[in-house]
Amino acid sequence: MILAFDTSGQYCAAALLRGEDVMCSVSEDMSRGQAERLIPLLEECLATAGAEWSGLNALAVGIGPGNFTGTRIAVSTARGLALALGIPAVGVSMFEVVALDQDAEASLVLLPAPRDRAYAQLLIRGEPASDPLLINPSEPPDDLPMGRAKTVVGHRASELARLLELDAIDVEPTNMPDRADRIARVAARRLSDGTVSVGRPAPLYVRPADAAPPSDPLRSSSTHDARGDVRAAWTGLRFRTGMVARRVRGPPVRARCASCHPRRCVPSGPRDRGRGRDTDTGD
Repeated sequence: MILAFDTSGQYCAAALLRGEDVMCSVSEDMSRGQAERLIPLLEECLATAGAEWSGLNALAVGIGPGNFTGTRIAVSTARGLALALGIPAVGVSMFEVVALDQDAEASLVLLPAPRDRAYAQLLIRGEPASDPLLINPSEPPDDLPMGRAKTVVGHRASELARLLELDAIDVEPTNMPDRADRIARVAARRLSDGTVSVGRPAPLYVRPADAAPPSDPLRSSSTHDARGDVRAAWTGLRFRTGMVARRVRGPPVRARCASCHPRRCVPSGPRDRGRGRDTDTGD
């Protein structure tokens, strides 16, 4: 069984795939609160199908591109659960989700991006064949990777296909209630083909100005990315101890100076003399 989920947009989606049968599929629209809702939603999906965490063979998670915070929530949760359950976690991009079940051997997939632009990637037989780009569909760049693609699929596909004299299949990724089902099916195909990468799933960032991800996007020095690692470790820890986290978040971390604790303050100069007491003295 494969449990799939995605929070890379303004939604929280989950699905459970057993063989070729979708045992549970749910998608809830929400602009915020995915971190609090995700684990309860996964539990509800398992309960609906009469399944247990211990019966899972793999996890599948949507890695974007999409909302940065939402993508981190899903990816870090997948890492934590995979660690706790001892099963693989497969990252699936929205490009692969949109290209699923397309008849064309090679296609250029477009996803909506901020500022009236689009993310573009070439896929061959459903697998990424180029790096994703941020483009303006009304003014496509000369270096747009086309390969043998004869079809443009996805957001504003007709607009770009007209300029490139290609076929078009208009699909709006934001209106796909079965996105989690598709993520599970892509992961199942990759697991059966043995094409799953060895590393842990990582967010797929395209906008360099806003993202600029390091080699492991969840291990940068920024506060948001540090919280992603804490969330993954905390989720795994609570599953190991049998306490399923109702809120997928790390433990509170508070940084205080020594002066916040009178018994631990150590005078550092004339002004500080007498303000605190050294605990070694027993005062």
